[in-house]
Amino acid sequence: LTLGASQLAVALAVRAPRQRLTQDPWLFLAVLGAAVLLFGAVALAPLREILDLGAFAGEGLLVSVVGALTSYVVVRVLLRRWMT
Repeated sequence: LTLGASQLAVALAVRAPRQRLTQDPWLFLAVLGAAVLLFGAVALAPLREILDLGAFAGEGLLVSVVGALTSYVVVRVLLRRWMT
């Protein structure tokens, strides 16, 4: 879950530095759709059973979100340094 969320955050982080999410609605919709599917797979009991995943705890969600935000910030900082 954390890896998938981090990859989605990186997809948002590598867009053009001055570009807003509203300027490329397809990217935003693709990332949003993937995030819904990703978190739905662990949040919905029938999907958890099909995918043979363990129970989902609130701490896991917090770790995933913090990991994704960390990935986003690191990529943006590295891109900013590389562009200057």
